[in-house]
Amino acid sequence: YLGKYEVQETKAPEGYLLNTQKYPVELIYADQETEIVYGDVTVPDEIAKGKIRITKTDKETNKPIPSGAEFTVTAAEDITTPDGTVRSEKGTVVATLTTDDKGKAETDKLYLGKYVIKETKAPEGYLLNPKEFEVTLAYKDQTTEIVYGDVTVPDQPAKGKIRITKTDAETNKPIPLGAEFTVTAAEDITTPDGTVRAEKGTVVDTIVTDTTGIARSKELYLGKYVVKETKQPIGFIRPNQTWDVELKYADQKTELVKE
Repeated sequence: YLGKYEVQETKAPEGYLLNTQKYPVELIYADQETEIVYGDVTVPDEIAKGKIRITKTDKETNKPIPSGAEFTVTAAEDITTPDGTVRSEKGTVVATLTTDDKGKAETDKLYLGKYVIKETKAPEGYLLNPKEFEVTLAYKDQTTEIVYGDVTVPDQPAKGKIRITKTDAETNKPIPLGAEFTVTAAEDITTPDGTVRAEKGTVVDTIVTDTTGIARSKELYLGKYVVKETKQPIGFIRPNQTWDVELKYADQKTELVKE
């Protein structure tokens, strides 16, 4: 019947948020020949969106690594809203992120769809994670404005090895076999996630020279160490000294640094 009405949406289309506004409309008599009059109302709906949250962790401890990691977020498919509009073509980088002092990074609002996360820069002291992480931002319901896609990206801490060559002080030729050394932490050996891997003064390895006069340590965390000879080859005098060695981070692709 002719008169005043209110129109209110009760269910939004898939991918959209419910519009709770009430729209007044009045059906007014036109003339004696018009059987049906129309009241037109346009009801716009907001598109539901999402955010991707990244946590950067140490692969060995699962603790967050504070700051320094960088990522790209790329469309893994054509990102298309239900109205048929392509918002981002497949392969488009939609965001670049850098982790904060808590090892976290978060995108701005993104259209729903499938994305790929790739690390482009590892934090100082860590190796770049070559894996690509897929994240899907999926519609939840008509009242959830933002959905979240969470991904944890672990990095392996870079390590190093200490290499010792035992030589004759007069000839500089290698001395095969017989020399033994201790490798001791000269400081608290700490990775950037805050974990103390070896306390200062801890003997982290004992190594013996081989037939070529060379001794190699096991893989060690980066930091400062002291090398001391504890047993000399037969026929030689043990030097009364120690050697300071520092294993320094090279880059995000160098798995083992050597000194």
